[in-house]
Amino acid sequence: LEGTLRMALALFTRFPEHVHLLRGNHEFWVEHNGSIVSTVMPSEAVTRMKGMAPDELFRAYQSLFDALPSMLLCGRTLMVHGGIPKDATIREKLGDLSGLNEWLIRFQMMWSDPSPADVVPRKLQQSTYRFAFGRLQCLSFLQRLGCHTLIRGPEHLEAGHHRDFDDEQLLT
Repeated sequence: LEGTLRMALALFTRFPEHVHLLRGNHEFWVEHNGSIVSTVMPSEAVTRMKGMAPDELFRAYQSLFDALPSMLLCGRTLMVHGGIPKDATIREKLGDLSGLNEWLIRFQMMWSDPSPADVVPRKLQQSTYRFAFGRLQCLSFLQRLGCHTLIRGPEHLEAGHHRDFDDEQLLT
C-alpha cells in the first residue's frame, strides 16, 4: 500500500491516457470472518497495515481492486498478470472476446503460470487454483482470441523480460 501501489496510482492519476493498471493475484482480496484478507501469502501489505488502518481503508482498496481490469488487449497483444484460463474453462465459458469479462476466466488468468511442457494435462490443471499451462495451450488460446502475443508481468526480472517459449508468443 505504501510502495508499488501508491506509485502506480500516482502515475495513473497523472497520466491516465498512458498508464493502465491491471489486477493481479496480489489485488485479489476477500472478506473472511468480517475482515478483509489477501488470498496471497505472505500478504505483506494487509499484514503490515492491520491494526494501523481502519477496516474501511481495506474495503475501499478491495472495491478499487474489484474494479480494475485483469487484462489489456492492444491490437493483437494481450497483457495479463499471470497467463491463460484452464482448458475446461476456455471450452465452457469463452465464446468470443466478451467472454474475457467472465469472472472465472479473469480469476484464472491471475493465477496461471507457463510450463516448459507443450501441454499440461487437464487433470493437473483442475487440481488447484494455481495451475500451469503449456506452449500449445497458450498458442491455441491466443489464436482463439485473434492474438499473437501474450505479455505477463507477475515477477521482477533482472533482465527486464524473457521468452517463456522458443517463439515470441509468450513474454514475461
